[in-house]
Amino acid sequence: MIFALVAGFFLVLLIYRQTLTNSGKAGTNRYSKEVFNRLNPNLVFSKHARCRMACRHIDEEEIKELLKSGTINESKIQKGTRGTTYPVEGLSRDGQLLRIVVAPHEEKIVVVTVIDLRQEWSCDCH
Repeated sequence: MIFALVAGFFLVLLIYRQTLTNSGKAGTNRYSKEVFNRLNPNLVFSKHARCRMACRHIDEEEIKELLKSGTINESKIQKGTRGTTYPVEGLSRDGQLLRIVVAPHEEKIVVVTVIDLRQEWSCDCH
């Protein structure tokens, strides 16, 4: 009986948290609707990001998918004189745990860099 009550409580809590996260009011996705449009089709890739993508075998489609479905890591958001950068994290279709750092600007999103959080890749990007 107690087990059923505890299990029911956690199920309700899980559903409630998921509902809040999806509505943009809790969790790390809250910035996705407030700050920039993740579905903005105008993506610009920095030279550094393109180099990192090539080293890590990541293509533009994977970046678009991650930008759409990934989670913003609030602890890694950086505000600077050139604007704010947002780290979006999640799994690629190949199973890589990635962090893409993006800098939203007026009509575009600049992909600043791409990081594989599980594997160190040999790269000569400057």
